Amino acid sequence: MVDQAQAEDRVILTCDSVFIRARHTEQAYMLGRTDKYAQLEEVVEFFNLHINGGDLLSRCAKCNGEFIPRAMTADDLSPEAGVPVQVKQDISEFWVCGTCGKVYWQGNQYGNALSRLTTRLDNLKLRPNS
Repeated sequence: MVDQAQAEDRVILTCDSVFIRARHTEQAYMLGRTDKYAQLEEVVEFFNLHINGGDLLSRCAKCNGEFIPRAMTADDLSPEAGVPVQVKQDISEFWVCGTCGKVYWQGNQYGNALSRLTTRLDNLKLRPNS
């Protein structure tokens, strides 16, 4: 994981002090907070991040891969995608991770997550630019 982070010029975020001590790498950042929203605040402030609205929920939650550039329809999805029949009937656009193949759509969970993130960013006075 450290080699991959170095190769991709990424930083590993962790709460694991044993990992930090064992790896001796500058590619890792030790989070001081345990609450996920407090961690978001810590990371945004420490790395001086500027977040655009298009950045929110723009990568795969499973593998951090990028989505296939165009939205897909229910007919485009393979049966192995695991999307429930009712969702395929109710939702018109789907996004597929180009790395692991996980399928996403803008349902209730998407709306709730986006709302929570936007509220958190508002609290940080970093409202995303849409």
